Amino acid sequence: GNHEDDQINMKYGFLDEVQRKFGRGHMYQEFQELWNCLPVATIIDGLAIVLHGGLFRQDGVTLSHLKALPRVPCNLQPKNFQETLMVDLLWSDPSDTVGHDRGVRGGNTVNFGPDVTHKFLALNNLKMLIRSHEVPPSNKGYEVRHNGRCVTVFSASNYCGHRGNSGAVMVFQPDLKYSFQEYWAPALDTFLKDTVPKCPPKRPASGESEGARQDVIRQVKMLVLEHKQDLQWFFTSEDEMTKGFITIEAWRRGMNAI
Repeated sequence: GNHEDDQINMKYGFLDEVQRKFGRGHMYQEFQELWNCLPVATIIDGLAIVLHGGLFRQDGVTLSHLKALPRVPCNLQPKNFQETLMVDLLWSDPSDTVGHDRGVRGGNTVNFGPDVTHKFLALNNLKMLIRSHEVPPSNKGYEVRHNGRCVTVFSASNYCGHRGNSGAVMVFQPDLKYSFQEYWAPALDTFLKDTVPKCPPKRPASGESEGARQDVIRQVKMLVLEHKQDLQWFFTSEDEMTKGFITIEAWRRGMNAI
């Protein structure tokens, strides 16, 4: 996934955590070498491809191209065909728009439409694409798109401790028949205290008390402050005329992406 990439690990806290726990020796590099041993994609029974982000801005990509990818840090400003494949494989998202369009995450990311999914699967004799990378807008643990050919499965419930989404796993039967199992995992500190509740914690309902609403607002403010630099970079890149203003749609994309 994109969070196993060296650049992301250095920027978003994994490097700091490793150095805090194990010192400034070789342990961080050992982790990176381990991540680089993980496959970038896998095939289920010759019928479904599983990867992290999504499909590619170039047509004609085959499984042979993916097998030949060198395991080097992902360059978000790709300079060649293989670097571009890696960026898209780790960072792209499905869209209902035909073809490709600019990714909602900004930068050099792309969205891919249902026609892209169908062409890639047909070229590689596959039936289905399974990916993760984003919490479904419904806050369910899964989402089925592109006429059932593109499935998002998100395993982390209540993402980052505040999203309120279910987690899910996808269970396969023969002939690619499948079902989803959703769940709501207890918070980590529950396990640290060695006390697991009999029932999962209650999910917050919409429109509860004013106190709950204010608590959500406070959390949003904290997230904005935490990601201030990334938001400023995104919004600045959207302000092409350097007027100090961006559209509401551009603001929404930035907030969703960052």
